[in-house]
Amino acid sequence: MGIIGSCGHGVEDFDDLFSVATKAWDITEEGWVRCIHYSSVCEDCYKDYEREGNILYTDEEETKWLREGDSE
Repeated sequence: MGIIGSCGHGVEDFDDLFSVATKAWDITEEGWVRCIHYSSVCEDCYKDYEREGNILYTDEEETKWLREGDSE
């Protein structure tokens, strides 16, 4: 288990990691702002992000998150 994902968990092979774009927040001189984190995570963490609705699957979803947040 020599490969550590962005989530901090170890995997046997790079193919065991999931590349994801997730909803995130950051603080700037303008206050809290929406941002996107790009990471490679293990399957368990991928399922957690998915269950919580925090994965952005498309460019359109990323743009909507940055502009509008979770508003419907």
